Order: sequence, then C-alpha cells, then structure tokens
Amino acid sequence: MTDAAAAAATPAAPPANAAEARTVLDARMGDKAWGAKLFAGDVATTTEYRDLRALINNPDPADSVTVAMSSQDLGMLPNAAAVELRGAAGYLREMGLNDVQVRETLEGKEPTAEEVAIARQWKAQSFKSQDFVKRMMAGEPDVRRQLLVANIILSSAKA
Repeated sequence: MTDAAAAAATPAAPPANAAEARTVLDARMGDKAWGAKLFAGDVATTTEYRDLRALINNPDPADSVTVAMSSQDLGMLPNAAAVELRGAAGYLREMGLNDVQVRETLEGKEPTAEEVAIARQWKAQSFKSQDFVKRMMAGEPDVRRQLLVANIILSSAKA
C-alpha cells in the first residue's frame, strides 16, 4: 500500500470541539455525494451528521464564549445559541464593558459576596441622587454602563 493510499484509508481524527465540528459539517454539506447519502438515509452518514450536530449544538461553554467573542465565522447554518451569544458579546462591548467583563458575564461567573454588597450599595445610593436619575433617563453612556455592570453582578448572584 502506498503512503497516499494509507493516508486515505486512515480515518481523520474526529473534531475536538464545536468549531471543528462546524468546519467539518460545512465541508460535508458542500459535498453533493455526501448530501445524497444523508438524504437517502445511509446509516454511517446519518450517524456522522448526528454526531457533528450534537457537538455543534452542545459546545463547551468556554469554547462557545471564545467563538462568540471572536470574529470567527459561525458557519453556513449556525445554531441560535451561537448567534445569540455573539449578539450578547457585541451588546456588552457596545455598552463599554471590557473583554474580561464580557467573558465573565457570558460564562456566568458568580460574583463574590463583597461584589454583590458593593453593587447593592452603589445602586441604592445612586437612585437616591436626582442627578444620577436625570443622567440615566437622558441615556448617558457612562451611567448606563455603570448600571448594567451593577445589574449583571446582582442578577448573577446565586443566593
């Protein structure tokens, strides 16, 4: 057996994460012969399709956040969760959060008790200030960002 034949006979390693699975599935979907086997109900092709979709639809949360925060192509048929996560990352950045804050928010990092106490105190004091309320109602970006950060902290606390 030649080296080329041996390489062709050796199956490729399965995708290790959702991004790799998306790349493989996109390539498969572009292959008319593979698509015909899928629609004909070929067992091996259907199994491969289901395995790839399962990996794409249930990615490691850290992986999905990394993809959402990157400019990586989501593929031909991205799942809704990936699109929503990318939109959330974009919104948080537009609101002025830095990448660390965006990542921790999207990963669901639980704030410390001290962070929760500080956010509660800041929010209570801020809403007593007529100037703060006026600036908030005017849509001042810095005030909106501060309020968003406090609300993320308070809504992320487990108990």
